[in-house]
Amino acid sequence: MPLYMKSKDVNMINSLNNEIINKIIDTEVNVYKLSLYDTEEDLYGESLQKIYFPAVQLAGLIEHDDEAYESDEFGPDATQTVTFNFHRQKLEDINLYPEISDIIEYNNKQFMIDTIVENQFLGGQTSLNHSIICSAHLTKNSATKIDKIKRAYTENINSLYK
Repeated sequence: MPLYMKSKDVNMINSLNNEIINKIIDTEVNVYKLSLYDTEEDLYGESLQKIYFPAVQLAGLIEHDDEAYESDEFGPDATQTVTFNFHRQKLEDINLYPEISDIIEYNNKQFMIDTIVENQFLGGQTSLNHSIICSAHLTKNSATKIDKIKRAYTENINSLYK
């Protein structure tokens, strides 16, 4: 532990960040983890249909670029990059670690994680890693089965209450 960064200081910083992210800003996203064992691969180790675990709702700080549109012979295509900042302590509490190819649902859109950065250290100490920053790009809903699964689940729930 560094000279000027005591465990009480770390606990206070974690408590403040937890309160700010979860109670004041309160921007929630759904994180879908890729299920490697359920996803079938072809001869080349690739998969056309990826299978994801059910969503985990999580609060974070979000920075996004504006949507851009590109047109080609197949029609217009939307692109957008978003940075999701998560509090490491919260992720450890719920035993969730985002990885490349996981899906984050935000603003009714799905974003696939491209890169993960973990270099925000308290007091410059690598043992006090403070956040996980995920950069993601907008993906088509048709590329994942998440939308179909959510619709089927909602239809089943609604039929129970009729």
